[in-house]
Amino acid sequence: MLSCDSRSTKKDASRSASGSAADTTTNWVPRRFNNA
Repeated sequence: MLSCDSRSTKKDASRSASGSAADTTTNWVPRRFNNA
């Protein structure tokens, strides 16, 4: 039970981390082009 929970928690954590990183890049690139 614990190993199952920790495994899914790690997967969710890495997924949300990569998701927020993608959002930051997606929002930052057009903003930089608009400011340039």
